[in-house]
Amino acid sequence: MSERKPISKSLRFKVFKREYCLSEKFKSSSLRQFLQNLPVDVVDGAMTKACSRIAGRGGDGDDAIKYFCGICWRTIKESGVRW
Repeated sequence: MSERKPISKSLRFKVFKREYCLSEKFKSSSLRQFLQNLPVDVVDGAMTKACSRIAGRGGDGDDAIKYFCGICWRTIKESGVRW
C-alpha cells in the first residue's frame, strides 16, 4: 500500500469565475482514491475539463464535481486498475 501524503487544504476550483473549495470529506475519500490510482496530471486535467464543460452549460460547483468524478472513475475503470 502506498504511503498517504497530506492533501492540500487549499484545493479550489473555479466555474464561471466563481471559486469553490473541495470539502474535507471529499478530499479524504474520493480525491485520495483518484490520486492513488491515477497520475496527478490526469486528475488535474479531469478537473479542468469538468469545470470548463460545466461552466459552458451554466452549471455550478456541485455539477462540476459530479462530472469530475465520472471522468476519474471512467479513467480508472478503462485503465484496468483494481481499486
